[in-house]
Amino acid sequence: MISASLCYTFNQMPKHSKTKEYFRTLHHKKPVRALTAATLMLALPFVGAYSYFIGVKRFKIDHIKLEINSPHSQLGGMKIVQISDLHYGPTNKDKRYFNRIVDIINLHQPDLIVLTGDYYQWDPKYLYDLPKMLTRLRAPLGLFGCLGNHDYGSCYPGHTQNDPFEEDITKDALERQGIRILTNEAQLLEYKKQKFNLIGLHDLWSNQCDPNLAFKKVNSKLPTFVLSHNPDSVHIVKHDYDLMLSGHSHGGQVTWPIVGSLAIPQRSKKYSRGLHQINHRKRIYINRGLGHTFRLRINSQPEITLFEII
Repeated sequence: MISASLCYTFNQMPKHSKTKEYFRTLHHKKPVRALTAATLMLALPFVGAYSYFIGVKRFKIDHIKLEINSPHSQLGGMKIVQISDLHYGPTNKDKRYFNRIVDIINLHQPDLIVLTGDYYQWDPKYLYDLPKMLTRLRAPLGLFGCLGNHDYGSCYPGHTQNDPFEEDITKDALERQGIRILTNEAQLLEYKKQKFNLIGLHDLWSNQCDPNLAFKKVNSKLPTFVLSHNPDSVHIVKHDYDLMLSGHSHGGQVTWPIVGSLAIPQRSKKYSRGLHQINHRKRIYINRGLGHTFRLRINSQPEITLFEII
C-alpha cells in the first residue's frame, strides 16, 4: 500500500517539477536504483508496522499560545482543549486509549473543552460507549461540540456506502452524557466576567450549514469562537470571529516528506492542519484528530490541542 502511494504521489507531481526531475535523474543511475529498492524493501515493513500498531495511538499535546484580537478582550489565562475525529468504531475501539486521553486532558485542567466532530464510524453498536468515557472530562465552562460528516452518516458526498448514523441519534447520545452539541447555534459563555461567544455549525456536507442563522443574535464585538468540522466552512462564514476550530482532514493522515499528503478530503488543501491567519482578526485551527478512517498514520500524529489565551 505504501509503495503504491509513493508511486501515486510521484505521478501527481507537476510534469516539470524540479523535485521530480531530480529523482528521475537519480533513478537512471543503477547503483542508486539498487540502493533505493533495497532501502524501500527493508524500511517499508517497519514503517508500515509502526504506523499501524503505534502511530495511530501515539498522540501528542500541541500547546498553542493565542492572542485574541477582539477589542477589549479579557480572556487572558483561559485554557481551551480541542479534540476531534475520534472515529470510535471497529478499527478504533481501544477503551484504554480513550480513557488515557481523558486522563491527560483532565490533568491540564482546561476551562473549556470543545469537540469538533466525527465521533463514530461504521457500526452503531458503539454509539453509547464513547460518551460514557467522555463524560469523565472536566471543565468549569462545560463541554461543547459540533457534528462531523460521519455523524450524519456521510463518508463523503456521493458515497454509495454511508455510515449507519443519523444526526439526531448521534446528538442525543452525546448530550445525554453532558456534551452540548451546537448545530447552527450560539452559546454565550463567561470567563472571569468576560463574556464570549461559542458558535457551532452543522457540518458543511450535511447541506444544513447556515452561518447566518448561527450568527443571527450574536454580538461579534465580543470574542467569538466557531466550531465547524470541515475547514472549508471558512469560505462561507463571512461574519467576524476570532478563531474557527476544525478537524476533518486528520492532518492528511498519511503525509510524505516534501510532497505532502496523498489525499485531503476538502477543497482547501492548505487548511489540513495547524493555525492559519484568514485576515487581521480571523484565524482557523485544524486539529489532526485522535482517530482514523483506515488504520495507518504517517507523519500525522494524533493530537490533543491545548490553547492558552494570552
